[in-house]
Amino acid sequence: MLKRALERLSAAQTDILSKRFYHRKTPREFSTETGIPPERVRQREAQTLRALRCPQISRKLREYNDQRFWRP
Repeated sequence: MLKRALERLSAAQTDILSKRFYHRKTPREFSTETGIPPERVRQREAQTLRALRCPQISRKLREYNDQRFWRP
């Protein structure tokens, strides 16, 4: 379910999320790897997080969260 939600994002957006939150890279570290200025990394991160708030994606993420973490 999570994979289906993330498929709606572009490869660049998925890469930013992966490196920023899974690999815990700072915008500066990410920019050193990719050659993109740190401010542009921050802008793309903000754009990606806005995209995740899209109703279709946020609904899927909410379902994933409920299934995975909700314990009766």
